Amino acid sequence: MSARGRFTTSMACAAVALVLVTPQGAAAGGAVFDLDDEFYYWNQEVVTATSFNNDIRGAGFAADGPWFGYLRIKFVPSQRTGHDWAPVRDVSKGAVPLGRVTFNRLDGSLFRARLSFTVPEVSPGNYVIQLCNRPCDELLGDIVGAGLIVTRTETEAVLSRQIERSRLRLTHLIDRVAQGLATAHHRDAQSRR
Repeated sequence: MSARGRFTTSMACAAVALVLVTPQGAAAGGAVFDLDDEFYYWNQEVVTATSFNNDIRGAGFAADGPWFGYLRIKFVPSQRTGHDWAPVRDVSKGAVPLGRVTFNRLDGSLFRARLSFTVPEVSPGNYVIQLCNRPCDELLGDIVGAGLIVTRTETEAVLSRQIERSRLRLTHLIDRVAQGLATAHHRDAQSRR
């Protein structure tokens, strides 16, 4: 499986796990930070945001901060502790700090979270962004986080993006050829009867 395939599978599993095991995920489907791309390179400036419900029973509130974004290799799942949902371990442990999250109230309990950061010089590969307050004991509303692929240079990001698009087109073409062969085989079998 390609790096993107493993990454997509990891993020899908993380999002499904959050939806299945937490009331906030089930209630709202989980808010994901909007990233313009999935390939990012060292020292690239990134601004991302998401809207989220700030009034979910058992989840942290914007006022429980300060909240910070962290770059992690693996998603840290949550667990129920009493009446609250919390990460099973400190999200910041073993993670690269990205920056402080800022908030704007949109309407009632609907908030917008914004995170600006510079892509750190980490090993190229698949990463997730997760949030944590200090002392990292709560989840924020229904925010799941985000996923991205880090490369060393802008050229690598561009090439990786082109390779991924070509891979997707090739996969689509192979599927169409396979369907065509199956249809031809079926028609041939029908004509022999």
